[in-house]
Amino acid sequence: MATVTQAAQFRAANDTLLAALERDLQQLWSTMPLDRPERTRDLLLEYLPQLVHAYGDMATTLAAEWFEELREQAMRQGLIRAAGTLATYRAVTVSPAQAAPTVALESQVRFGAQHLFTATPEQTLAFLKQDAGKRVVEMSGNTVATNASRDRAARGWQRLTRPGACKFCRMLSSRGGVYTDRTALFNAHNGSCRCVAAPTWDPDAPPVDVRAQFVASARTSRMDPQQREEFRARVAGYLDAMPDDAGTTYVGDDD
Repeated sequence: MATVTQAAQFRAANDTLLAALERDLQQLWSTMPLDRPERTRDLLLEYLPQLVHAYGDMATTLAAEWFEELREQAMRQGLIRAAGTLATYRAVTVSPAQAAPTVALESQVRFGAQHLFTATPEQTLAFLKQDAGKRVVEMSGNTVATNASRDRAARGWQRLTRPGACKFCRMLSSRGGVYTDRTALFNAHNGSCRCVAAPTWDPDAPPVDVRAQFVASARTSRMDPQQREEFRARVAGYLDAMPDDAGTTYVGDDD
């Protein structure tokens, strides 16, 4: 399992990547003909998917290296009782083009582009930064989750939150509990989410009971307006009942 220091180092590497993504988005935005909103929208439709896929590729590569680093450490510590084919494992990466299909990114651009036709076009940029960051974070987390499912030496993966993490992320984090391919993939709450995923090698680690949790991928789109409001009210009530973060947030094992 990752230590606090290792989790912080991996988070810092991801933060550096996300900061570069935001800078590139800002640079792209500076070239936009904002006096021609239709043209600006079309340029964003062309270039934003390319940016997200490029940074997603870097994020998934970092995550695969992180997985292999933690696995090698577990081997040295004797946490993996490996023999034969289990002694080695080469991590794979998720495909950015599959994780964030161009058509889905284009849909987000079209949604955010509504602000281009108002007196506050900069809200389009703010929206796209949040969405792009969220997708890159999810690609990173799901690279770890995918390898934790493929590697027979792994029990599953855990969500490691940062100090001061929001209640939503702390709800999804469970110290000692693991997610598996049968329970959940990694989801980012929003573009500011700085949670990371880490593999777990403990064969006795209990699975997270997702039935007792709010499932982040719940399809509210399938609910009628009344059901949707009732659902959101239940989630809000659950989160409001959670205590504030008092420094006990799960950020990794002791160093």
